[in-house]
Amino acid sequence: MLRLDQWNHPDLTDGRPPSESETFRQLADVLATGDLRRYAPALPANTHWSHWSESGSL
Repeated sequence: MLRLDQWNHPDLTDGRPPSESETFRQLADVLATGDLRRYAPALPANTHWSHWSESGSL
């Protein structure tokens, strides 16, 4: 249905639940409706490893 190579992944260490993430909300809409136009991110992708340099130290 939809393949994402990059997206904006929330930093879950700040206490916000994933359900508040624009990305996850839009993906849920796409899955519920089948309408790919529901995925229209406003936030820049951040899934490249260079954005998460401290992730191995959690």
